[in-house]
Amino acid sequence: MTRSGASNPLAAGVEPLPESQLEAAGRLAARAHVADPCFAYLFPDPATRSRTLESLMCWLVRRGHVYGQVTRTAGSLDGVSVVIPSAEIAGLSEDEQDAATDYPRAEREIEPDALQRLFTEFWGRIFLQAHVALVDHLDDGYWELDLLAVETTRQGQGVGSTLMRHLNQRADLAGAQVGLITVNPRNPPFYERHGYTVVAEAIDDPSGIHWWSMRRLPLTR
Repeated sequence: MTRSGASNPLAAGVEPLPESQLEAAGRLAARAHVADPCFAYLFPDPATRSRTLESLMCWLVRRGHVYGQVTRTAGSLDGVSVVIPSAEIAGLSEDEQDAATDYPRAEREIEPDALQRLFTEFWGRIFLQAHVALVDHLDDGYWELDLLAVETTRQGQGVGSTLMRHLNQRADLAGAQVGLITVNPRNPPFYERHGYTVVAEAIDDPSGIHWWSMRRLPLTR
């Protein structure tokens, strides 16, 4: 997946995120996800949650910039999406990925207790369960929607749909399946409207967090 393509006709309303806006996009994503039930469970203290999410989301955006495509709404930074083709990271160790995306910076910024909960409860259990279930339903060349975030003041105004239509059109041109994981009960109906279907779901024990693994197959012409 190329990071160029400003003249691509599919890019109407959407454009690649410039490197100078990686941190701003991460902060936007943190604001957008601060009320998610999963993060409220992991980080009950609002101040800790905000700080943790800012570091985490900035890293996710950096990771997308290195290995995939980060797109934003054209004109103003109202929404951002991160898509990573599985082929771009196939065969790379976690250490290699961490070094390329400056993950150690996120580890330094996140408080030890919060980092421990990320590792043991989110990545080590909730996300792991959903991811294993997801890849069972995808081919080797799938794309993963790693992040979709809309500024809180612009939610419900079509920003997320603009980003999703652009992603779907690109995936159709490439013949790529797209997979995603969500832990917010508001999200599955939104993704279903854009052609995604639930391939697995469960309620994590003991957190009670409900996760959904979703997939979209490319449209054939």
